[in-house]
Amino acid sequence: MLLAAGLLAACTADNETDSHVTDSEEILLNVDVESTRATTIDNATGLQAQDIRIDAYFHGTETACLSGAKLVYDADAWCFDDGAGNAAHYYWPIEGSEYSGSTVSALDFVGHCPFDLSNTCVALNTYTGSGLSLTCTNLPVVNTTPGEGQTTQANLIEFLWAYTSGKTKDDNPVGMSFVHPFARIKFHVSGSDVTVNSVTISDVKNNGTCTFDGSAITWTPSGAPVNFVITGTPATGDTPYIVIPQTFASDLTFTVNASWNDWGDTPVEHTLSTTVSVSWQAGYSYTYTFNISPDDLTVNVTNFTEQW
Repeated sequence: MLLAAGLLAACTADNETDSHVTDSEEILLNVDVESTRATTIDNATGLQAQDIRIDAYFHGTETACLSGAKLVYDADAWCFDDGAGNAAHYYWPIEGSEYSGSTVSALDFVGHCPFDLSNTCVALNTYTGSGLSLTCTNLPVVNTTPGEGQTTQANLIEFLWAYTSGKTKDDNPVGMSFVHPFARIKFHVSGSDVTVNSVTISDVKNNGTCTFDGSAITWTPSGAPVNFVITGTPATGDTPYIVIPQTFASDLTFTVNASWNDWGDTPVEHTLSTTVSVSWQAGYSYTYTFNISPDDLTVNVTNFTEQW
């Protein structure tokens, strides 16, 4: 998981005069992260550079108490923003108030980052009152320069979300942990005399649906498999690419185009392939190290799998 921060919020809002509703208290949240270019968020500092959307629903219902609130990090604290750069304040529902014939005081909190989902390839499904669901469509499998309106790995922004339910003002500050529903991969080449020009991984699915109940992330990949093709010296070791978590029925073929000096001073291109046992889990980062010789390619991942 990913981020930690503190924020102020609630179902009734006021401006910066901080006038409180009777018997109501301001909502306090602590945001944290469990533990590109695609742009990925690796720690609390990375999260603090983002705008976060927070929604709150009356517990167990689909009715919003707080909708589309913007949470930002200002100086040394998280706070709500009214969209014009001013502080906003929100308050807990009054204890014992009634909603649809039931006594309500608890809230279910939903958060996602970035606030604007452009270039994430993610669409959030209708909230059902018992967890979150998203659909990922055409997650890019290339890193070319994006054209107008086109999302590629070069301008992809990582999506993160958080969910916690049944919270009341007695839980202030409410803790929210943002998790990585996607996985990421990196490439590295062993040795300084070899330049990797492109990497192709066969039969990767780039569509699917995902659910999150506050603890478990479950993916159902869909669609026909495609080739994941990264060009332009991708094996730097520090450039991440985002992929849909999935388990493959058989080993995948990794094809690497690389250049090195065979005899003279001019590098010569070579294309080598090998099969690799691959499984990607949500919230994990995988680094594939290429060991290349004139007639052989091996891929080492043993020491480079980590919880993100």
